[in-house]
Amino acid sequence: MPDPALILQAFFILSASTVILLNSFPAVRTRYIAYGSRAIPVKSRDKLSSHHETDTSSEKPDASTSKTLIWLLERLDAIQVPHRWFRHFYIISVFSSLFWGVQILAKGSVLQSLCQSAASNVQSKGMTVDQVVLTWSLVTAQGVRRLLETSFLVTSSGSKMWFVHWLLGIAFYLALGVSCWIEGAGMWHHTPTQVEKR
Repeated sequence: MPDPALILQAFFILSASTVILLNSFPAVRTRYIAYGSRAIPVKSRDKLSSHHETDTSSEKPDASTSKTLIWLLERLDAIQVPHRWFRHFYIISVFSSLFWGVQILAKGSVLQSLCQSAASNVQSKGMTVDQVVLTWSLVTAQGVRRLLETSFLVTSSGSKMWFVHWLLGIAFYLALGVSCWIEGAGMWHHTPTQVEKR
């Protein structure tokens, strides 16, 4: 099994790079990256799209291909979820933190499996117990705080977000739950020879 720490590092680097790259294209940024109060209203986007279609059909011979692509992008753009679904991110964050907290305390089988995969690649100067506890505590506190805010303090909004944002947010918080302790994997994985030497 590949090293989970390296997979997580690659995930965060790839995610950040993709967002930066997509932000460099104004059409993509306004249609897919911006959401909530920063999003262009759907009616305005429809006007921009229809204007683009008119310009394309008059300038390019392969207008049907452009229209098909625009139609596909509009269908993808139409898959929206309520902005209040942000709460799902923090529900997942809290449950992930609790799950890994129990795994760490009980030296659970899921933790041991990941640690076994990571142990061969963990640097000798990985995270200490104190660092893992501090990081886990901060991630848990942040998740609980945001869950309480979105449940009781934030007023319901009619704004929407693209379904890909929602899926990426879930992936981010699942990855965060592991990344806050995985660099300390060497503490929970000991081969029999290491234990015997002690």
